[in-house]
Amino acid sequence: ILSKRYWKAGFKMNEQNYIKERIATLKSEISAYRAMQDYHIFTIMCLKYFFFSDGATLDPDLAVDFLTDGANDGGIDAIFNDPNSEGNDMIIVQSKYYESTPLTGQDIVGELYKITETIKLIDNFKVSNLNAKVVSAYRNAKSQMEDSGVIRIVFLHPTLPKTNVNVQNSKKATLKSSKHTS
Repeated sequence: ILSKRYWKAGFKMNEQNYIKERIATLKSEISAYRAMQDYHIFTIMCLKYFFFSDGATLDPDLAVDFLTDGANDGGIDAIFNDPNSEGNDMIIVQSKYYESTPLTGQDIVGELYKITETIKLIDNFKVSNLNAKVVSAYRNAKSQMEDSGVIRIVFLHPTLPKTNVNVQNSKKATLKSSKHTS
């Protein structure tokens, strides 16, 4: 999410500070974002960067409509159709934005499992325990998919710079994960 202009200016701020600064700027510039939590803005920033940077525009109000995060969301933080895909693919987003808690491979597997179970519940019309916004967004996005469209699950997280501690934690998570799947 680091802009070319940012690096050309010669600043050497770390990624986390850049993200915090960018969130603050967006909150001050866009009225629809002012009352939102930072993790929602992080999600919107990632959507814009990964899905709306090749000529497709992302209206701030529309971006807010993509968000489904809340109680009983089944691990789904946003749902929308990819404007750049041939089949109008559905994108299901899980976003983790926090500064100090390390994220493990098991955490990611757990979240992905929760999302796939939520999809099964919605497809089988067992939605009484789910957030209405998630159900509505999923059904709307699915109805807009073309026959060639696919559902893609995207996990967004600001990565930490590679340090010996982070590499060791990553290796430990991978080893634990592989032991459970063997």
